[in-house]
Order: sequence, then structure tokens, then C-alpha cells
Amino acid sequence: MNKFSAGIGIGLSVGVAVLLAGNVMGLNLQVLKELWHNPRFIQALLFSLTTSGGATLCAFVLGVPAALWLKRSHHWSARLCGIILELPLVIPPLIIGVLLLKLSSQTLVQEFIRLVFTFKGALAAQFLVALPLMIKSAESAFRLVPTQYEHLARTMGATPRQAFFDTTWRLAWPGILAGIALTWMRALGEFGATLMVGGGIPGKTENIPIFIYLSISEGNFAAGMGACALLVLTVLLVLFLLRSCGAHKRLPLDQMDL
Repeated sequence: MNKFSAGIGIGLSVGVAVLLAGNVMGLNLQVLKELWHNPRFIQALLFSLTTSGGATLCAFVLGVPAALWLKRSHHWSARLCGIILELPLVIPPLIIGVLLLKLSSQTLVQEFIRLVFTFKGALAAQFLVALPLMIKSAESAFRLVPTQYEHLARTMGATPRQAFFDTTWRLAWPGILAGIALTWMRALGEFGATLMVGGGIPGKTENIPIFIYLSISEGNFAAGMGACALLVLTVLLVLFLLRSCGAHKRLPLDQMDL
């Protein structure tokens, strides 16, 4: 059984590696050099970094507390909210963009915020698409930590706040960190919802995936494939760092400051 599982894993890995290598191996370094001198690409890169970073920060600040509540609450409302928060995982991003457009067209919403063809709209789209990854990662991390650890810390004189951060938070942090990285990569590569809400306006609301799409649509395959290779290499680097740093490891109980 182990050999069969290993064969499946290796076979799938080779298939994905061949797919990625076809783009990276045929990459012309001159194309990359020209990309870094392309003002439109630089604008798209900065827009991608700021929107994906902002979306990830919002997802962390709002998603982690929500994940903790979903894990610890046994009320029916928590189960209902969990289902609702998972919807963006199965709904196509394009539809999320359409729903955001519909919402932003409401007069009441327009009085408070303008989303269409703006930085805020692109950030909101990426936030909604990537949020479930942050919540699911944090919730899974919290579920791996027995609540008895906090009770033990409190019997040793720790306050509820200290008990949480010295036990549950420290043990769950590697999983939350992995969730942050996954959320950022999902937001960085978001296309459909960002295009619908932001409009993909060059120099204004164009991120890297939209830059790739528009460049290839315009016949500039070199710039599109070069940007595609850079995006793939960035994601590979982040995943490699996650594995190298041992984000999946847990801190033993005897190493915690109780």
C-alpha cells in the first residue's frame, strides 16, 4: 500500500513538475530583463503586492478570531456561519466579482464606499476569495490543540489571556503561519473577481494575472509568459520556505512557558 501511495504521489508530482518546467525552462533571461524595464509590469507588480498584502492582513485580523469561534462554539449559528464562510471556496471567483458589482451598485453602498474600478474594490475581491483559506487553516490548527492545555496553564496561575497565548496560540501558530502564506498566494494569483470589480485598467487596477492575460491577448506572448514564470517561481519559493522552516511542526508541551 505504501509503494502504491508513493507511486501515485511521485507520478502526480512529476506531472505537475513537467507542466511548470515547460514554462520555466523555455524562459529567456532577456525577456525578464525587459519586464523589469516595463513600467506597466512594475505598476502591475506593485498593485499585486499591495492588494494581496492588504487582503492577507485583513484575512488574518478577521479570519483568525472567526476560526477560533468556529472551533470552540457548539451553537448552531457557528455551524451556519462556517458553511457561509466556506462558500467562496466553491463559488467561482468570477461570480464573486459579479456579486460585488451588484452590491456596489446599490445607492446605500455607494454613499459609503466606491468599489468599481478602484484599489478598494480589487482588495475586497481578493479578500473574499482568499478569506476561507485563512479561516480553514486557522480552524484546523486550533482543532489540533487540546483545550486541556489552557486549563492546565490556568491551574498554574496563568490568566485566561496568558493561558491562551502561551499554549493554544503557540501550538497553533505554525498552522496559522501556513494559512497566511496560502492566503497571500491565493490573493496574489486572483484573477476573475479582481478583473470584474477592478476592471483590469493598465496602470491603475491591473495585477500580475490580469497583466499576463492582457499581454497574451494583445499578442505579447513574451511578456505574458515571462510574468507567468516569475509568478510561478515566487509561489515555488514561498512553498519551499514553508517546508524548510518546518511550518508543519508543533511545539512540544514541555517547551512552553506555563
